[in-house]
Amino acid sequence: MLQSIREQIKVHTRQYARRQMTWFNHQMPVHWFDPANKQAIFDALEDWYGKDKSI
Repeated sequence: MLQSIREQIKVHTRQYARRQMTWFNHQMPVHWFDPANKQAIFDALEDWYGKDKSI
């Protein structure tokens, strides 16, 4: 019984996360990053901040 509940929680958590990703993708342009690739994140941030120097 307890194992079944744990499995349901895992399934529902994944489903909720996928619904959140779908919602974000329809609200604004989103670029998803692999959390393990920190350098790509830093590079993208540097590019984004460096685009408009007048701010």
